[in-house]
Amino acid sequence: MKKSNKILAVLLSLVMVMSLFGGCGKNSNGTANKEVSGDVTKEATKAPDDSKASGEVATLTGAIFLESVESNSIKTDPVSNYIRDRFGVQFDVISDCSGNTWNEQFPTQLASDSLPDVFLLVKDAATGYAGTLKKLVDAGAVACLDDYPDLFKDYNSDPVLKAEMDYHRNFVSPDGKAYGFPMYFGESNYAKGLVDTIALRWDAFEAAGKPEFKNFDELADVLKKMQDAAPVDVNGDKPYAISGWFGEAQGWGDWPLIYGYQQMISQSSAAIQYHNEDKISDVNYYADEKSPYYEYLKFMNKAYNLGIIDPDAWTMKWDQYNTEMENGSFLYCPAGWLTDQKNNIITTNLKDENAGFVHFKAPSDYADTYSGGYWDYGTSCTYVISSKCKNIEKAIELLTWISSQEGSLIMENGPEGLAWKMGDDGVPVGNDDYLKMGQFDSEGYKQYGANLYHHFKGYSDATTLSKYGNVTANLRLSDAANQLSIKPYEKSAMEYFGAKSFTDENWLNRANTTFTFNLIDASGAVPDDYAMASANIVNYFFNQQFAAIQAKSDADYQAIVADMIKYAKDGGAEDIQKYYQKKQNEVKDSLSNISSQIGNALAGK
Repeated sequence: MKKSNKILAVLLSLVMVMSLFGGCGKNSNGTANKEVSGDVTKEATKAPDDSKASGEVATLTGAIFLESVESNSIKTDPVSNYIRDRFGVQFDVISDCSGNTWNEQFPTQLASDSLPDVFLLVKDAATGYAGTLKKLVDAGAVACLDDYPDLFKDYNSDPVLKAEMDYHRNFVSPDGKAYGFPMYFGESNYAKGLVDTIALRWDAFEAAGKPEFKNFDELADVLKKMQDAAPVDVNGDKPYAISGWFGEAQGWGDWPLIYGYQQMISQSSAAIQYHNEDKISDVNYYADEKSPYYEYLKFMNKAYNLGIIDPDAWTMKWDQYNTEMENGSFLYCPAGWLTDQKNNIITTNLKDENAGFVHFKAPSDYADTYSGGYWDYGTSCTYVISSKCKNIEKAIELLTWISSQEGSLIMENGPEGLAWKMGDDGVPVGNDDYLKMGQFDSEGYKQYGANLYHHFKGYSDATTLSKYGNVTANLRLSDAANQLSIKPYEKSAMEYFGAKSFTDENWLNRANTTFTFNLIDASGAVPDDYAMASANIVNYFFNQQFAAIQAKSDADYQAIVADMIKYAKDGGAEDIQKYYQKKQNEVKDSLSNISSQIGNALAGK
C-alpha cells in the first residue's frame, strides 16, 4: 500500500475526538502579542563555542505550545535567536497547541500527508497517546529516534530523561522503540498554589464576609453571596460567579465539567475510569452516582438554579472566556493554572490590587489525598518528528537540548544576560526586576524571552535542576521571587490560611511530595469494541450533562441523571472499568519502578 493510502486508512480510524490538556498554562489576552524586537537580544550572552550552526539556517515547521508569541511566523524572540545561532535552526510555528486548534488540525494534516516537522502528539479519545502513536508508526509518518543512535546518546546520558524514555518505550510506543520526546515533566506545584485547585476572586470573597464552605453544596451558596457582594466589571456590569467555555468541542468545551476539580483525579479520555494518585478506584466515573463527576454535576445544577452561571457560558468559546475573565466578569474558576496567569491583568483592569484569584482546595472527599508533588506531565507533552522532515538530525539535536536541564533553563527564562546571569558558583541568579514579575506577567517578561515556549521544555517550571544548584527551572518560582512579587490579596490569603509563606504546609494543606504516573494512560489502548463503547458514552454524556445542569427541579435533575447512569451501564461502562482495572494491576509494579527511578533522579539520588 502506498504511504498516502496508508495515511488515509489511518484517518478513517480516527473516529474519536482528539483531546489534550488544552489551555494549560496558556496566556490569552484576546489580542495578538507583538514579537520582541531584535535589539533586545544583543544584550544576551552569545551561543557557546560548541554551536552547531553553519552558514545556512534550517527552518523547522512546528505544532508546539506557545505562550506570548504569534504562530504562523518565523520566530525572532531572544530564545529563538539563541537557537538559530547555536543550532542553525529557526522555527516556523504553524499551530499553537495551547488551545484546541492543533487537535482539530491534526486529522486533516495526517490525511493530506502534510504534518509539520515537529509536532505535539495528540491524544485519541478512546486509545490514548499510545493509540495515536501506533497509527502514526503504522503509517510511516514519524521518525524513529533509535535510527540515529549517535545523535540520541546525549538524551540517554541524563538519568531523568532516560527514565522518561523508558516509560515512553514501555507504555506509549507500539514496539518498544523511541519515537517521541516526553517534555514538561517533574514538579506539579506552582509555588503560589497548586495548579489543580478551584479558585475564588479574593475581593468578592472578602466582600461576602469570607464565608466558610465544607462541601460543594455549601460552595454554591458562598458563590451566590460573592456574586451579590462583588463590584462591577470593567464594563460596569455585575459579574456572574461562574462561566465556562462550553461552546468548544467535546473534550475541551466540557473540560470544566469532566475535570471539575482536578485533584489528581485522572480519567481515561473516555471518562469511564478515574483514580486518585496511583490508587485504582472501584467507583465508576459515569455509572456510579457517588463518583466525583456527579458530585460536581450536582454543584453546577444548584449553581444554575441559584442564577450564578453566566447565560453566555453555554455558547462561549475559549478566547471569549479569557477576555471575560480579564474584565472581571466572573468570580470562580476550576483551572488554577489559568488564574495565576490572569491575576495581574485582572487587578490592573479593575484597578483593585485585591481582585486576584486565590487557590482553594476543592471541598470534596475525593480531593483529600492530593497535595501536589511530582507528576509526569511528559506523557501528554510528547513531541515527535515527521518522517518527511528534511532536517531530522537537526531536529533531534535541538529537541534533545530543549529536553535537557540547560535547555529547560533557557527555554523558560531566556538566554543568559537578559533576565539572569550565572553566578560564580554555577547557580543562575535572576535580576530583581525579573523576579518581581512573579509567575505570570507575559507583557513584562517577554522582553527577556522568558516563558515564550510554555510546555516545550523537558523540565517543568517548578522542577529543581540538579546541574544548577537545585534552582527551579522557572527562576520566578523561588521563595525569594515570591516575596519580591507578593500581592495584597496574597498576603490576605496567607493570613486566612494561617500560612507564613507560599510553601508553608498550611497553604492549601499541602502534604508530602509524591511522584505519580497516570495508570490509565499506562494501561494502553483499549480493544476496539470498548473504544467504540467509550466513544458512544462520551458523546451521549456531552449533551446530557448540560441538560442535567439546567434542570429546573431536583426531580427533573434526578430523572436525567438516572437516564445517564442507565445509558452508561447499558453501554458497557462497568465492563470497560474492569478491563482498565485488570490492565492497571498488570502494569502497576513496572510503573512503580520507573516512577521511583524518575523521582530519585529528580531528587539527585
